[in-house]
Amino acid sequence: ASHEIIQKISEFKDDLGIIPKVPLGPKFVAHTISSEKMEFVASGGHPFAHRIHIPMEELLRQPFIIQGEGSATRLAVLGIFEKHKITPTISLEAENPEMIKKFLLAGKGIALIFPAVVLEELEKGLLRVLNVEDSRIFIDVQLVFLTGPVLSPSAKGFAELTLSTFAPQHT
Repeated sequence: ASHEIIQKISEFKDDLGIIPKVPLGPKFVAHTISSEKMEFVASGGHPFAHRIHIPMEELLRQPFIIQGEGSATRLAVLGIFEKHKITPTISLEAENPEMIKKFLLAGKGIALIFPAVVLEELEKGLLRVLNVEDSRIFIDVQLVFLTGPVLSPSAKGFAELTLSTFAPQHT
């Protein structure tokens, strides 16, 4: 989870990390390197799994599985509920994407998730991306490291390569 990576960087256990965009304090440097599409996903047996057109308002009245505190995905989901002035029904909170995947497979609700996390399950039809109207949701992904301390040569090389490849405006 994002907060665990940030914690490791703070404690000098890791030099840098790549995480979905979350609010960070001034002791961190963060460069956006991509913007990833998120999808609403449910089990293949969910009543919405085969619907062609699902209004956002209707979707938001379903039970949701959300990530724990400090997660970019959690902030995105709660922001959508807030925008539509709907109080979320949270069936479960999960600490990581693997737990969310297990809860989705068990039919415990709907989740907003990066499709790559559940690609195999989507291909097998165990999970389905829901056809929700107005659901173009993207989360920025960023390279994060501490301000000040010099990065190790390998971390500095990785950061430079990552930024020159994905964020040319930062070179």
